[in-house]
Amino acid sequence: RYLEDFMKYDWLLTIAGTIVFTIKFNLDPSLPMELFMALNAIAVWMFSFGMTGLFMRYASGHSNLMRYVSDSSYWVYLLHLPLTAFIPGVLVDWHVPPAVKFATVALLSLFICFVTYHYFVRSTFIGVFLNGRRYSKETE
Repeated sequence: RYLEDFMKYDWLLTIAGTIVFTIKFNLDPSLPMELFMALNAIAVWMFSFGMTGLFMRYASGHSNLMRYVSDSSYWVYLLHLPLTAFIPGVLVDWHVPPAVKFATVALLSLFICFVTYHYFVRSTFIGVFLNGRRYSKETE
């Protein structure tokens, strides 16, 4: 029953969460900290329920791409942290805006994670350990 309510109010909750989050950032900083904490909690709850409803509505069907991303998620989780520590160290002397560095680190990390998963994990014993099954290289 509750999951159906998430889908019923998905857009409303997501938009309301965005509004509450925006209001929080435009308030006078001298106001009580408890007010900021309460608004943050309300926004997080609204986002959580709204996004759950949106994903149930629009992303609950089978997708080969989502299956692949789901299978790779644990490998990406394990590998991304050392990459996001190492790559910025390599780029430390690169004089570009921080947003460009951030995007470069994120995209490089994502690329390395998925390439290593595809070629070194998915159809190996590591893939069996992480996913519970081995995918053949011929089906990919």
